[in-house]
Amino acid sequence: MNLTEQFDGACTSVSELLTTREKLIEDKLQTEKALADNDNALRKAICSRDSLSDALSIIPVKPQSTKKDELRKKRR
Repeated sequence: MNLTEQFDGACTSVSELLTTREKLIEDKLQTEKALADNDNALRKAICSRDSLSDALSIIPVKPQSTKKDELRKKRR
C-alpha cells in the first residue's frame, strides 16, 4: 500500500468519524428535547392532578350507605 492509498484511507476514516459524531450530536439533541417534552408533560399532569384534588376537596361527600343501613331502612 503506497502513501497515497494510506492517506485516502485515513481521510475516509476521519470523514466517517465526523459523520458518526454529527449523528450522535443530533441524536443527543433529539433525546434532550424528548426529555424536556416529557418533563413538561409530567409537570402539566401533576398540576392537573393537584387542581383536581383541590376541586374535589371542596365538594362535600355524602357518606355511602352500607348494606346494614339498607337492611335497617327496609325493617322500618
